[in-house]
Amino acid sequence: MKKYLLCVIGLIILTFFSFLNYFVFDFYIKTNKKIYAFTKTDSNTIYLNDIPYVIKGVNIGAGIPGHFATDYAIDKKQYKRWFKQIQDMGANTIRVYTILSPDFYNAFYEYNEKNDNPLYLLHGVWVNDYIQNSKRDAYSKDFGEKLLSDTKVMIDVIHGRKYIPPNSSYANGLYTKNISKWTIGYILGVEWEDVTVAYTNHKNIVPAYKGEYISAKDNATAFSSLLAYIGDNSVKYESEKYGEQRLLAFSNWPTTDPITYSEKVSTYFKKSAKVDVEELE
Repeated sequence: MKKYLLCVIGLIILTFFSFLNYFVFDFYIKTNKKIYAFTKTDSNTIYLNDIPYVIKGVNIGAGIPGHFATDYAIDKKQYKRWFKQIQDMGANTIRVYTILSPDFYNAFYEYNEKNDNPLYLLHGVWVNDYIQNSKRDAYSKDFGEKLLSDTKVMIDVIHGRKYIPPNSSYANGLYTKNISKWTIGYILGVEWEDVTVAYTNHKNIVPAYKGEYISAKDNATAFSSLLAYIGDNSVKYESEKYGEQRLLAFSNWPTTDPITYSEKVSTYFKKSAKVDVEELE
């Protein structure tokens, strides 16, 4: 009897730690298989499996009338209904801004699994508004490192290998559906605050980041160099853990875009800083 109990207890402990290792911890053994990518670009075209692809997209948020966005009140049935309506109107891609509830990923998997004409996904990573409007610059641990950490969580979610406990940043639950084959790429960050970008560039004198996959040019700003660091380590994480790569972009908007406007327009958008991804290579 004692041996039986010891075996049962040992099995429970082994199962528990296997769960933690697979769904919770970032620990992994670097894969040696050839890196797979079904997406690529040239100067002006996106390709999926070597076929030119024109993104016709629809944004999906986290909220519905009567609920706060942080309630994550949209259920699987409603998501699947939306997916069909999105395709019926002629769109082929959806974009989400942050990690949603498991219902979204379960619905997306079930909708696409037996669909000869699947929807594709662009997945974003959110940056807390309070962090961007505080005394922190982008090199603060709870800004830059948090964005990289959240990006790794999102990558694990896409591959169906994450348990997220209750938290204040995004949805939570057990994510088990691998939707990576329908995920075109990632859009990191949100609309950058110009004061945060300007403060980061003023406060930090750093050498241009040189990475394995993404580097900052020698004349890059400190903020751009941080984006290179985050992007490079995101690609490295997915490459080493899952043997896959996909397209990567950084969010932007007129307040911090690199376009030169007239004085009137620049004043309207309060332009005091620029984020230019041409500073990355």
